[in-house]
Amino acid sequence: MNQPFWKTKTLTEMTKEEWESLCDGCGLCCLVKLENIDTKEIVTTNVACKYLDLKTCQCSDYENRHKNVPDCIALTPKKISTLGWLPETCAYRLIDEKKDLYPWHHLISGDKEAVHKAGVSKKGMLVSEASVSNYTDYVIESLNRDLQQKVSDLLEESSFLDRHASLAMTEREDNEVKDVRHCEEPLKILGRRGNPDVLDSKEPNK
Repeated sequence: MNQPFWKTKTLTEMTKEEWESLCDGCGLCCLVKLENIDTKEIVTTNVACKYLDLKTCQCSDYENRHKNVPDCIALTPKKISTLGWLPETCAYRLIDEKKDLYPWHHLISGDKEAVHKAGVSKKGMLVSEASVSNYTDYVIESLNRDLQQKVSDLLEESSFLDRHASLAMTEREDNEVKDVRHCEEPLKILGRRGNPDVLDSKEPNK
């Protein structure tokens, strides 16, 4: 039986369609990131780009995203290993690190809502930057630590997709914007959003 493309190709070998299909739609790369001016530490917030549809975790104007948001970072195979803020569940990061996709990824589960049902995204737990005046009020304590625990819990549940399908959205409404802390350190907004674009002719082309 033929192996799926993400197991046989590197990121640079993928077609445009294969490259784009790797995005699991979690929306985590579209969250505002802040960089500590003194320590250079990068922290993530629960504040989403104003063009992110909070109900779907999809960009509402994908074709014009770079025109609308000049600091929207173009994600390319060459950049992935340099972007430490990418969530550890990100399919691009997983493939770059020669790891397999998680079971909830739509290329495996066949369901693009599986990432939300499994609780890996923050659908239902975000606020738009259009309504935020102080980003430091929405700093997430540890995004990747939380994701690691979530992944560990999910992989121990053989039927996690079924168990989360009907409850995940309700649970999110009860927990909306609770996993944040106020940050007093001097911070600046980082060029903070990533989209799976490619500009090199040797890489998949958007």
